[in-house]
Amino acid sequence: MLRPRLKVLCDVLRVSDLAPVRALLKDVNAVVQLGGISTEHAFEEIQPANIVGTYNVCEAAREHVVRRIVFASSNPVTGFYTQPGTIDARMPVRPDGYDGLSKAFGEKLAQFCFERHGIETVSLRIGSSFAEPADRRMLAGWLSFGDLERRVLAAPPSRRASR
Repeated sequence: MLRPRLKVLCDVLRVSDLAPVRALLKDVNAVVQLGGISTEHAFEEIQPANIVGTYNVCEAAREHVVRRIVFASSNPVTGFYTQPGTIDARMPVRPDGYDGLSKAFGEKLAQFCFERHGIETVSLRIGSSFAEPADRRMLAGWLSFGDLERRVLAAPPSRRASR
């Protein structure tokens, strides 16, 4: 859904699933990391897609001096908080499954990429993004396609000089 929306804003938009990410990040300014499994699965399935895959994106970004990574995290990072309640970014993560645990890793890895390598990072905790919410529960964390697009675009690479 984001591909056509982002394409109109880019000279080059590269989309990858399992292809070698290092080659794809050559000569790019920013990465929107949406790769991985977004629902609960066995750890053996989550690990290569969400943990190793996100690490590979960060390493490729470092190698090619990419300025910004937008990392797609998710609400299961805070899944063990009770409802109703307000959760903000300062609260500790409380993942409720392997998906949430892998996204918590991704958020910490993004922070590490910034602290160690100076790559600006933004982690977006996305509930769901569909044409419309399927039920009341989904509505609580639902983003329209336009909302998701605006969140991604609100995290552009900085205009500062390259390192």
